[in-house]
Amino acid sequence: GRKHPPHPPLFKKEFSLIRRAIETDPSKTYERDRHGRTALHLICAKYDTYGPYDSEEAFLTARHLIDASFSHGTPFLCPEDNDDDDSATVSYSVHNCVLSVKDIFGETPLHRLCTTMGGASCPKLMELLLRHGTEDEERRRMRPSAARLIGTGNHHGCTPLHFLAENTEQISLKSLRLALSFLRGGDEDDDDNDDEDEPEMTRTHPLLHQDSDGDTPLHFA
Repeated sequence: GRKHPPHPPLFKKEFSLIRRAIETDPSKTYERDRHGRTALHLICAKYDTYGPYDSEEAFLTARHLIDASFSHGTPFLCPEDNDDDDSATVSYSVHNCVLSVKDIFGETPLHRLCTTMGGASCPKLMELLLRHGTEDEERRRMRPSAARLIGTGNHHGCTPLHFLAENTEQISLKSLRLALSFLRGGDEDDDDNDDEDEPEMTRTHPLLHQDSDGDTPLHFA
C-alpha cells in the first residue's frame, strides 16, 4: 500500500516547523497521513481545542498552507485513498489548492472544521477557508468557489452545512450564519471553477444537497 508521511510537528503544536517546511517545499502542503489528512485537515479538526496563543499560531499556519498550495504553481495530482491496499488500480484527483483535498472519509478541511466549531475563534478560521486566504485575482480563478466548498459531500453525501446544521446546540450560530452569507453573496466566477468530478454540486444549491439517506441540511436544522 501507499505510505503516508505523518505530521508530528502538528501534534506537538510546533507550527513554526510546518511553516518552514512548506516555505522550502510548497508541495509538502499536500502530504497526507495514513488517514488521508493533510496538515490543514488536522488544524481544522483540532482548532477548537487550542488556547488563545496556539489558535493564533494555528490560524497563521493555515494561511501559510493555503498560500503554499497556490504557490505550487501547477495543479497537484493527489492519489485517492482506497481501503483496499492491494488494489492494482490507483485513481488521482486534480487540485489547484489544498482546500479541496479529501481524506479517506471524503472530507475536506472545511468538513473537519464544521464538526468541531465549539471554539469562539472557529468562525475566523472558517472565513479564512471560504475566502481561500487571498483576494488575489489570479488565485481566485484557480480556487474552488466558496459555494463549492460548502456544498461538497463526503462519502456519505454530507456537506459541511449538514454538520453545521446538525450541531447547532454545540456551535455558535455565528458560524452557520457566516456559511450562509457566502451562499447569499454567491460567486461571480463560479462557472469558471467547476470541477468535472463533482457535477451534481454545480446544479444543486448546498441547502438542498441530499446525503445518502436523502436528508438535506434543512432536515437537521
